Amino acid sequence: MHGGSDRLPPPHLKDFHDFDLTGIRIGVWESHFKDSELTVQEPVRAAIEVLKSLGAKVHAVRIPHMKELSISHGTYITAEFAAFHDVEHHDPKGKLLPGTLIDLGLGYELSAVEMIASARLRGFAMKKMKVILG
Repeated sequence: MHGGSDRLPPPHLKDFHDFDLTGIRIGVWESHFKDSELTVQEPVRAAIEVLKSLGAKVHAVRIPHMKELSISHGTYITAEFAAFHDVEHHDPKGKLLPGTLIDLGLGYELSAVEMIASARLRGFAMKKMKVILG
C-alpha cells in the first residue's frame, strides 16, 4: 500500500495548518476526557484549540454504555490479535514475552458466541455514534 512496504509512512505535520476545517464537528466527552492524566489532557486540549482555530466546531457529547462497549472492543481486538500472531505464538524459539503469551491465550479462548455478541455490540455502537455525532 505504501510503496510496496508493509510499513506505514512516517507521521508528519507538514502543511497541517493549511487545512480548512470549517464545517467539521468534533465531539468531546468532557467527563470521560477528564479521567486521563494531566500530561495527556494538556496536549490534547492544545490540539483541540488548533483544530478550532482551523474552523472546526467542538461539541459536547456523551457516549452511553461505554463500559460495555469497551469490553466488547477489547474482546474483539484480543481475538484479532491472537489470529494475527498465530505463527509467532507457536514459534518453538519462544520470542514472545509472557504478557503477550497471556493476551494471545485469552484470544484463543474466546468462543464464537462471544465474538458474535461483540460484533453486535460494535454494530450497536456505530448506530449510536451516528445519532450522537449527527
